Formats: sequence, C-alpha cells, structure tokens
Amino acid sequence: MAADLRHKGEKPAAHPLSVAWRAMPFQLLVRICSGFVALTGGIALLGWMLGSPFLSNLGSGTIPVAPSTALLFMLYAVALFLRSFPPQRGTYWTGLIITSAGAVVALTLFSLSCQGIYLEVEHPGIPIIHPAGENPIGHMSPATALCFLLASLSFLASSTNRLRFATMAGLLAALLAGSGFVFVLAYVYGAPLLYGSSYIPPAALTSLAFVFLGSGLLALSLPPAWLARLQAESPPRVLYAFILIFFFLAAGIIITGFVTYQNHEQNHSAGVARQLSAIAELKVSELQQFRKERQEDANLLSKNAPFAALVQHYQEHPEDQANTQELQEWLNKFRAHYQYDQVRLFDTNGATILSTPGNLGQASAGERKMLPEVLQSGQPAFSDFYRSDNDHRVRLALSIPILARQDDNRPLGVLSLRIDPEKYLYPFLQRWPIPSQTAETLLVRREGQEVVFLNELRFQKNTALALRFPVSQGDLPATWAALGQTRVAQGLDYRGVPVVADVRPIPDSPWFLVSKIDISEAYAPLREHLWIMGGFVAILLIGVGAIMALVWQHQRVAFFRERLETGAALKNLNRVYAVLSNINQTIIRVRDPQELFQTACRIAVEDGGFRLAWIGLLDTASGEVTQAASAGMDDGYLAKLCISLGNAPFDQGPTGSAIREGCYCVANDIEHDAQMAPWRAEALRRGYRSSAAFPLVVFGTVRGAISFYADQPHFFNTNEVQLLDELARDISFALEFSEQEESRRQAEAALRESQQLFATVANTSPALIWMSGLDKGCTWFNEPWMAFTGRSLEKELGDGWTAGVHPDDLAHCLQVYTKAFETPQPFAMEYRLRRHDGEYRWLLDQGHPRYDASGAFAGFIGSCLDLTEHRSLEKQMRHAVKMESIGTLAGGVAHDFNNILMAIIGYGQLALMGMASDDPQRLNIKNMLEGADRAARLTKDLLLFSRKQISERKPVDLNEVIKRVEKFIVRVIGEDIACETRLPDQPLTVLADSYQLEQVLMNFATNARDAMPRGGAFSITAEQTILSRDFIAAHGFGKPGPFALLTVADSGSGMDEETRNRIFEPFFTTKEVGRGTGLGLAVVYGIIKQHDGYINVYSEPGRGATFRIYLPLIVSEAQEKPLTKEEAPPVRGTETILVAEDDTSLRILARTALTQFGYTVIEAVDGEEAV
Repeated sequence: MAADLRHKGEKPAAHPLSVAWRAMPFQLLVRICSGFVALTGGIALLGWMLGSPFLSNLGSGTIPVAPSTALLFMLYAVALFLRSFPPQRGTYWTGLIITSAGAVVALTLFSLSCQGIYLEVEHPGIPIIHPAGENPIGHMSPATALCFLLASLSFLASSTNRLRFATMAGLLAALLAGSGFVFVLAYVYGAPLLYGSSYIPPAALTSLAFVFLGSGLLALSLPPAWLARLQAESPPRVLYAFILIFFFLAAGIIITGFVTYQNHEQNHSAGVARQLSAIAELKVSELQQFRKERQEDANLLSKNAPFAALVQHYQEHPEDQANTQELQEWLNKFRAHYQYDQVRLFDTNGATILSTPGNLGQASAGERKMLPEVLQSGQPAFSDFYRSDNDHRVRLALSIPILARQDDNRPLGVLSLRIDPEKYLYPFLQRWPIPSQTAETLLVRREGQEVVFLNELRFQKNTALALRFPVSQGDLPATWAALGQTRVAQGLDYRGVPVVADVRPIPDSPWFLVSKIDISEAYAPLREHLWIMGGFVAILLIGVGAIMALVWQHQRVAFFRERLETGAALKNLNRVYAVLSNINQTIIRVRDPQELFQTACRIAVEDGGFRLAWIGLLDTASGEVTQAASAGMDDGYLAKLCISLGNAPFDQGPTGSAIREGCYCVANDIEHDAQMAPWRAEALRRGYRSSAAFPLVVFGTVRGAISFYADQPHFFNTNEVQLLDELARDISFALEFSEQEESRRQAEAALRESQQLFATVANTSPALIWMSGLDKGCTWFNEPWMAFTGRSLEKELGDGWTAGVHPDDLAHCLQVYTKAFETPQPFAMEYRLRRHDGEYRWLLDQGHPRYDASGAFAGFIGSCLDLTEHRSLEKQMRHAVKMESIGTLAGGVAHDFNNILMAIIGYGQLALMGMASDDPQRLNIKNMLEGADRAARLTKDLLLFSRKQISERKPVDLNEVIKRVEKFIVRVIGEDIACETRLPDQPLTVLADSYQLEQVLMNFATNARDAMPRGGAFSITAEQTILSRDFIAAHGFGKPGPFALLTVADSGSGMDEETRNRIFEPFFTTKEVGRGTGLGLAVVYGIIKQHDGYINVYSEPGRGATFRIYLPLIVSEAQEKPLTKEEAPPVRGTETILVAEDDTSLRILARTALTQFGYTVIEAVDGEEAV
C-alpha cells in the first residue's frame, strides 16, 4: 500500500487519509456543509428556546424542526467538521462516538415514532401544545430518524481506507442527499410529502440540512486512491467544470420544472375560478328569476279588480256566504297554482280574515312585520327569511296590498303568500352542476356587524338563520360578501377548512351568494401533476448525470490521446519556440532591416535545425523576387532560383505562391510534390526533404517571403506552421515598425515646422487668437492676447479669460460660447474685454470648430478683432445721418414758413403805414409785427441749422471774433459768472462767417448762464492744433492738417450720457417750458458743420461741460472789416418793375408795396413767364 512506502526517519502518518486531504480541496466543501448543518440546528433550537416559531419553520406555517432533530444536527456537524482535518486519534474517535450514538438514538426514535409513541424527553424544558386532530409537533419524524441512520452508516463506512466501504459510504451519502432534495423539492412545489398522513413529516429546514449533510458525507467518502488517480489522470479544473456544468443543468431542469408547474398551477387556479364564477352566475340568475316571478305574482293580484271587489264585499257583508265561499276558492286556487306554502288575507289591523289551508292559527311576527309598510306604500314587498313562530321553520313571505276600487284606492287589507324555502330554494342552492365532494352554495345576509347564513349547509345542519359570524372575521368568504365585495379568492369556510370561493351580491335583494369548494378537492389534480412532474425531473436529472459521466469518460480518453500527441510533437515545437523567441529578441534589439533578415536566417538554421533559411523581397518594378539574406546549406541552390509573379512552372513553388497569394505555402514532401518538380533534383541533392514559405506582409502589402527547408519529410505540422507563420508576422511587424518610425520622424519634423509656422503667424497677427478643448476650457492664447490683457497665460487658461469680460456682457458671451459646442457650428459675438490699462475695448470674436486627425470634433479656434474705433465711427456716422435728416426737414419747413412770415410782416407794415398815429389798431399791428419778427428769427435759426441760410464766409481771425463778442457775453452771463478768455499771440485765420461764429459763442454763453444759476466760471480758449492720423483713428473724426481749436467750458451742472447723446438734436432742451426753443446747440452744430468743422462735448453730472470746436485753418488773407450801414428811407419812383415770385401771397405783397411807391409792376409766376 501507498501508506507503507516511507523513507527512514519519517514519522508514520496519523491516518492514511491525511495525504489525500492535504492534496485535495474537498475539505473546504466538507467544512461549508458542516457549517450550514450546525447553523440550521442552532437556529431551530434557539427558536424553541425563545418561543419564536419563525426560526424553526421560517414562519411558513409548516412543521417546525424538532428540538431533538436540531440537537442531532449540531452533533453531526461537529463530527463532520472534525473529519475535514487530517485525522488525529482524538478527533477520529470523537466522530465515531457521536455518529454511533446518533445512530442508536435515531433507530430508537424511528421505532417509537412508527408505533405512534412520542417521548417528552425530545423537548426537555420546552412546553409544546399539540393542536387537536393534527400531527404532534416537537417530535422527530420517522423519515428524519431514518435519514440520521443513513448519515451514521455513511460516516462509519468512510472511516476506513478500503475502497469497497468508501464506495458504500458514498452511495449512502448520495441517498441521504437525494432524499433531502426530494423533500425540499416537494416543499418548493407547494406539495410537501407526508402531510395529511399518520406520520410526522420532516420540516423544510430539516430536509435542506440533510441535503448539505449528505453532500458533506459524499465529499468525505472519496477514497485516497480514487482521489490520487483522479488527480493524476485528468486536470482538476476540468473535473470542477463538469461538476459545475452538472449543477447548472440540474438547476436549469429544476427551475424549468418549477416554472412549468407554476404555470400549470396558475392555469388550473384560473380554471377553478372560472368554474366557480360560472356556477355563481347561474345561481344568481336563478335567484333573480325566482324573485322576479314572485314579484309578477304580486303585481297580478294587486291589480286584480274582481279579487279586490270580493275582499271589499266580504268586509262590508261578512254574512254573505256565497261571497265568502268564492273568496276562499280564489285563495285555494292561487295557493295550488303558484305552489305557495300558505295564503293569508289580513285586514288593515293585521288580523287574519281568511287563510288556506284553514285553521293556521296566529300569523308569525316575521310575516306580520311587513304589513304596515305594505299598507302605507301600497306596493308589494318581500318579507326576508324569518323563522316561523308556529313550527320554528324558516320561511319567506310576499305581502300584497289589496286596494279598493278605483274610486278612492284605499287599502282593504294585505294578502300574504308564504314560501317554504326547503321545497325549492334550499334544494336549488344545494345542487352542484358537476360531481363534487366538498362544493356547496351559501346564501347570506348582513345584520349589523354580523353575517347570517340563510340556508342549510352541506357539512352542518340547522344553520339557517342560526349560524352567524362577525363581519370582522376577514378570512371567511361569507364576510367578504357581507362587506359588498365581489371576487374569487382563497379563505377559510365556516368549518375552518381552506376553500376557494366566489362571492357576489344578488341584485335587488339583501342576499349575497357564496360558491365554494375545498382547496384539497379543487387542487387534487395538481398533486397528481406534481408527482408526474417530480418523476420527470428526476429522470432528467439521472439522464443528465449519465450523459455527463459519458462525456467525462470521453474527455479523459481525449485527454490521454492529446497528451501522447503533445509529447511526440514537443521536441520539434521546442526548436521552433526557440527560433521564435530568439528572433523576437533580435527584433527588439536590431533596427536595421538587412541586419534583422540575416540574423533571423542564421537563428533559424542554428537553433531551429533547418537545412536552409532565406528571405526574398519582391521588386515591384520588375515583379521578380530577389534574395535579401540566407543561412545554412545553400551550395548554389538560391543562385539557380528564378522566381517571379508570373504563371511559369518556376513561379509555382512555395515561395512564389506565398508572395502571390499572401498566405503560407507548405511542400511537406519535395520528392513527390508536383509543384516542386522544377527544383526536385537540386533540392534532393542538397538534402531538402520538405519546404515552407511564409509571406512578409507590411501594411497590407506582400513585400516578400521567408522560406525554410528541413531535412525530413512532413516536418511542418499544424503547430509548427502556426508558429512559423507567427514568426513571419513578427518580422513583418518589425518592418512596419521600422517604416512607422521613419514616418514618425518625418511627421514629427513636419509637425514641428507646422507648429513653428503657426506660432509665428499667430503671434505676429494683429488679431487676438485663442483655442479651446472639448471641456469648453481654453487651452492656448497667442502673444497679442497676452499683450492686450496684460495677464499671464496660466491665468487665462480654462475659463480664466472670462475675468476680463465686461460684467454686462459676460452672460451673453458665455451663452453664445457654450451653445456653440452643442452643434458645433461657427459663431460670432461682440463683447467688451478689459485691456491691460483698464479700458474696456469692444471685440468681434469669431470661433470656428476644429477637428482632430480622425475627423472628430476637438474644440474651437477663434480670433478677436478690436471694434472700438469702428463702433465709434459707426456711432458718429449714424448721428451725422440723423442730424442731416433732421436738418433737411427743418430747412424745408423753415423756407416755406419764412415765405408766410414775409407776407405777414409785409402786409403788417403796409397796414401800419396806412394808419394814423392815433389809430387804436396801431398797437395791435405792432404787437403782431413783433411776434412775426420772433418767428422770423426762429426761422433763421432753423435755416442756419439746416445750412440753407446764406453764409458769407470770409477769412477771419478767430481771436478778433472772440474779442469782439466778449463784451456781449459778459453782459449775457451776468456778474455772478466769471468770464475768462485765453487767446494765442498769433492769429488763427479761418474761412468763416463772423456773424455765425458770434452766434455760436452767444449760444454757448446763454446755455452756460442757464446751467449756473448760482454763479460759476465760463471760459473761452483758442489755440492751434494739428490733427494727426492717430488722433483721427482714436476719436473717429477729422482730417489731417492744422486746425483752430476753440474750447468753451463752464462749471455748471453738467450732463449725463443720455443728454450728451441728444444735445445737438433740434427742439431738444433740458430747460423748463417757455425758457428755450431747443435750437441753440442744433444751430451751433449746423454752423460748425457748414464751416467744415467738428464739434465734440465732454461732460459729466456735476462737473460742468466742455465743448471743443475744430475749424480748419487757412493761409492768412485779407480779413473782413466791419462795415457801417445807415438805414435809408424808402425809395419812390415811376419806373416799371418785373416781379417774378411763385408764392402768390408774396407776389401780391410786392405788387401792392411797389404800386404805393409809384412803380408800375409786371407780375410773373416763374422765370419762364418772366422771359
């Protein structure tokens, strides 16, 4: 034996199983199983001690684990756990003692349990109450005792090293695990075994614990020799895989069976529900028909006039025997024809007048109960089920009012038709349309908080109106009906037996119908189906196990065959592996292709044992294969090869075929291979017996081939061909890598050049350029951006650039920027960005999506242009166009208005000249002329603003104009305002109308006076300046050259931005109504523009206003001198004067005035008429 083979000095093994357990991992399975068994026993025992049934039966309402069973489980778990370690003398005997004692206890309890004897010692100190009529709980099941006996026998049999006993132990353990599995499966399928029999069934937890106990004993029973042989003959992983597959298949079969059974159970339950519903509907329909027929009987009698006449006559003439006899016959016929139990005729006081059969005695209270209601309503009514006071039987009554003839419709009495439910209703309710042992129909009604049974029951007598249950008893189907529910469900009937019931109300009645059948009868077919399904599942499991065993055996045979084949080919493969390994190392070290080719051929010959190895490359121009490198026994063989891509016989060998077809080609027997015929003699003479060529494919294109020649036929088998093909691919990869490296170096150089060019262009561009990534953060800015913002690149990266955006523009800027990433599409936006000096400049930012080499969106690149000057120019242009439009409108209106004023003034002067000095209307005419003069001056201002007033522009010295108007300005602004003029020494000659310039200065003085009501300072400064191109670019106006700069400033209240933007508009004024026309500064603007000058204003609230006027200087010429004109008296004469005027009123005025002074006037409307 293996146990006797040991060297000197070795200690004898404690047990022959120790070597096996140290070698195999089954001990882990044994420990897991023993742990679950101990846990099951401990939880169940704890549940008994704490009085918690949930721990012993999981709260399922099934048989709990007995305390004695739980205790034995814990003992057996200890014995099993101890056996999972290398056997020691103490642990060995402890396990034997426990299992032997357990076998004695199990055998004793099995014998007593089979005889119905249950010992109290099974649950010492634990009070247990046995429900009457049920199996006792807290005692071990006979099946459980038998399973413990099997466990003891298996444990004892596995304690020896003999194969026969070990095999027996394994069979007993498998039987134990299978038995527990069957019981568990029955619990899972909802039909546990031995329930309803005279024997105590095993608990669900007990059955599951036996599955684990049997599995642990099965793992324990494997003999060392079997384990050693199994481990030596096949890979353990394969064995584990087969076991795992079997468990998966078994789980699949069990789950499929369970799902199939569940579907069948659901279908069967649905069928039972449909059957109950159909029967209930039939019963309800019949009961409705019964009540309907009774109602029709009542309606027939209540409307029967002859019958009512007989009753009325009887009450009026009771002595009339003929009438009494006829009325009695009516009652007899009605009772006989409609099959009522009895018929009574009551008077309105409730006394019996007549009855059939006679001498019925006093009417029952239940029958008289409905009389007042019927007499009051005049309508028939049902008296519900009641118990008769005479014979104490259950009855029904139909009360019908008898009304007098149609004259007054007064009630004469009540006809009561009594119904015996035992003749029709009860038999009808007790009938079941199909054979059944437990099905029945119940009729109930609700009385307060109780439900009352109205009919006799199948399994309990004398229940009508006697059997009652509280409505709160929720598991009773009758209470569902009393609560108005309509459903099909499971519950407990009046016997406490589980049933399936259909409950529903009977329309137009206080009754409810319950149709029920015991669950045991309704689901009896399911138990038969369960056994069939369980047998089928068991057969499938056995079949799967057998198939897996066959497959395992076949796998073992294939395993041995594969090992033999592998051993035979290992020698050749080792050589090829050596070649592959050494050439791969060469590929790592060598970068030159030619050196790589030569080294690879040498390694193939030296390490691989090949006769010859060579590499040929394809010349794409000529289509021929040229030798690049070779090693081995050549002897001029390669020099005689002439291989191309043609179809000649010399091109059909392995090398030519491999290059032409792009896949390897093998000639394993050169002596007999037809394609080797052109070289056969030369090859055999040099000892070549087999050959193989493998293409070198670089970037999808065949560049050549590497060929190997061996000195034995059939050298190249599948494995070697795969390795050599991999070798060729490695060499191809080395060539690809070499070319990629060269391409990479060239690409890197081109990239560096491109990046340098881009950086040069970007950093020398006047635009501010930026770049962003997919995360919307900016990743790069050019140098002009840094110079503009004055910030470092680190501060601008990410979203740091937003710190320089104007707060009013930031939200819109970010909205446009982030939305562009959703499309992505080019975008443009304008916003203000803070320059390094703190000034915010308007930028036009245009972004364009950029893409990586794969065409994927990678972010945006954008450029920004400074729009500040452009926007300023646009603003000034808009203002100029606006003022020009307003001036054109004002000029047109002023011209027409001036004609009207001239007519008014002319006629006024004529009227004044014709009046006497004391004429009372003379004063009115003068006032009219003064108003017309003011209107004429306003018209003149409008013409000046529109630049349509005739301007006499002459060279004038701006200094002289200021000096001449200064004394008038001082009088205008008053003593509270200090006036200061600052003039240069040299003259400032401009081409201007001195009168208009004086008007400009007077307008400024007037506005300054109004802006400084409490005094202040007013200054006029003249100087020479030159407008450069930089000035024009910065301010947006002007022409290059010398200009006279006239600066007018005051210390008044100043203006806000809105006012500054509108001060040159005509009729705009900030003064109160009546103090200004709003034309002063508009006239100033018109005069300055008429003189080709420019005007600008600088003002802030509370800081006064400064106006700067730029007038172009001219070369000094003769300046105008003031002329003194004397007013001459009107000239009179006799000459003839031609007057051409298109305005009719002016033409008539001229004719009238000239005629008064003696002239002859010829009128013409226009120039053509005048000629």
